[in-house]
Amino acid sequence: MVELRNEDHASFTNFLRMSPAMFDAELLARVGPRITKQYTFYRDPLEPGMELALTLRHLASGNKYASMKFGWRIPNNTQSLVVRDVCQAISVFLSTLR
Repeated sequence: MVELRNEDHASFTNFLRMSPAMFDAELLARVGPRITKQYTFYRDPLEPGMELALTLRHLASGNKYASMKFGWRIPNNTQSLVVRDVCQAISVFLSTLR
């Protein structure tokens, strides 16, 4: 994702269906604190930007977790938890806007 963002903005926009600026300012800044996990001795958590990008790509493409695990290098079960948590965080954020 870092290379895609830095080198080819058009491909980033096509991949996630939004520009890098919108991704950072509109979504990650607002939802990131809700999906940030603590570091533990067991393993490092996924970055909030990675979790959000994974969720957006899953929602935009409709791909199955099994097919996405090779491109994202994240296991199926972790993907399902990430997508659920991020969607819930987005829902909570949107409900506070009312």
